[in-house]
Amino acid sequence: MTTVVLEHLQNVNSSGPDLTIDSSGNIGIGDSNNSSYDSNAQNLLLASSGNTGMTIRSAGSTPFAMIHFADGTADNNAKRAGRIIYQHDGDNLSIHTANTERMRIDGSGRVGIGTGGTVNTNAHANADDFVIGNTSNRTGMTIVSDPAQNGNIHFSDGTATGNANIKGQLTYEHSDNSFRFYANSTTEVLRLTSSGGTVFNNGEDINQNFTVKSSGNSGALFIDGNGGNISVNRGNFSSNPTGSKLNVFGNGEVLRLDGTGNTSRTLRFRGVSSANPGIIMADGSLEIMNEDANTSLALMSERDITIKTTKSNGTAGHVKFYSYNTEIMRVDGGNNIVTKPYHPSFGTVGFPEHRYMNTWHGVDLNNWNFVYQRNTSHYNNSNGRFTAPVDGMYHFYYHSMFTNPSTNDYHVQIKINGTALTYSNEHSGGGGGNGHQWNGASVELTVNLNAGDYATCSSVGNSSSTCYLYGSGTSSRYSSWGGYLLG
Repeated sequence: MTTVVLEHLQNVNSSGPDLTIDSSGNIGIGDSNNSSYDSNAQNLLLASSGNTGMTIRSAGSTPFAMIHFADGTADNNAKRAGRIIYQHDGDNLSIHTANTERMRIDGSGRVGIGTGGTVNTNAHANADDFVIGNTSNRTGMTIVSDPAQNGNIHFSDGTATGNANIKGQLTYEHSDNSFRFYANSTTEVLRLTSSGGTVFNNGEDINQNFTVKSSGNSGALFIDGNGGNISVNRGNFSSNPTGSKLNVFGNGEVLRLDGTGNTSRTLRFRGVSSANPGIIMADGSLEIMNEDANTSLALMSERDITIKTTKSNGTAGHVKFYSYNTEIMRVDGGNNIVTKPYHPSFGTVGFPEHRYMNTWHGVDLNNWNFVYQRNTSHYNNSNGRFTAPVDGMYHFYYHSMFTNPSTNDYHVQIKINGTALTYSNEHSGGGGGNGHQWNGASVELTVNLNAGDYATCSSVGNSSSTCYLYGSGTSSRYSSWGGYLLG
């Protein structure tokens, strides 16, 4: 085949060839030296002595303009294995491989790689300028650097003036395998090291603070570089207590050691001693409780367990013991007396006047001159009853001083819920036994009571007008009645 040279096809005044088709079928426009260029790209040459270009025009705004790269004619995968398409409707430029769109620049200048079409479908408006990937596949980006150098992502708000072009930096330093975060140009504010450690401000400023924000402006996590204090949910607290290292603020549950599974969780104080103990302290009330009804709370020690208060007055410094949310024992901070609010005791002494058996025969004795009970009100002096506050074994006593000149039958008794459970007519005194002017008779009872049962005492003297219990005014202390819970 001979070479065909076309010159001056349309009123062209240049001296060189306008269109050349050589014997190999290569086409030259503006020049015919196709063979002077890369052997892989000699089929079509566009040449000029100035700016050079090519225009593909499509009719109207809807059609596409495109360049196809084919490797056969069997199907579209061969006919258009690679494509460059300009879609005039939307002004999108897309690049295809394997007959599939891989990259697009839309009419707003946004760039999408692997988005499958529209660039900003899965992106927020504040960050849709460059989008990679879709929701159907794994997506990633790799920055490759020399092993002794670093890889970077920079955030700029201006030119190099004042380092505006590196206001924020995210750097991976391959020389020591650390991630570094920079703010305000060159200030390193955080470093994540290869050993898993975290360094704030590159360890250069011990006063550097670190705050993780929660809602509003309160700090959910606050690390104070001045002394190394850590606060969780710091909120509006302006400072940490002196010497503290970990502070947790909040209402309800604020700290949990999760023991889920078959393993235990340990809160341990290391390097402590009697002189320098580990301490759990509250500046108000402190409660240690177990909320699971099927498990126990144990205090264990290889040696001693000490329960101690540091205040001693009438309203503070108490050591209290509770069961079923009920106080069962207290060591009083004022005088170190062990009291049991629901382990009660009471005692009564003396009558204001003689109590004759024709009036008091079998009647529950009440209105004693003196009544003694502490932190309890389970004895009622108006009716002489003691009411058990809890189930348990109780002990009661009744000692009487009486006169019985007519030798009437006289005995003393203790009653539970109105029924006498024990009697005694064993008298003590001098002279002629029952005929002695003053005698004593006593009775005691140990009995199991349910909460709400009540105990009383009385004397029986055959309704005699001459047999009576001794009483001599409001200061009289003859005869007594009392009791207490054994356990």
